[in-house]
Amino acid sequence: MKKVAKNCIIGAIIYGACQLFYDMGKGYMLGVMAKYNDEYSPVEVIDLCSNNDGKHKLRTKFIAEMAEGTVETINKQYEEEP
Repeated sequence: MKKVAKNCIIGAIIYGACQLFYDMGKGYMLGVMAKYNDEYSPVEVIDLCSNNDGKHKLRTKFIAEMAEGTVETINKQYEEEP
């Protein structure tokens, strides 16, 4: 029984890590899109793409923060280039 519980815990950790990296990638993608597309901000795109029913509010906020950070990083990179 301990082996089954151990495998379930390891599987849950791996699933959580995959979900986190997926959300980080989505935030990066939205940040790049926001940099080169002046019509929509990352938060507006997330609102359009997701069903904002409240249960994924934390994930949506994390993705939006990741996207805004990506925009800032890209802006800094372009400012440093001659």
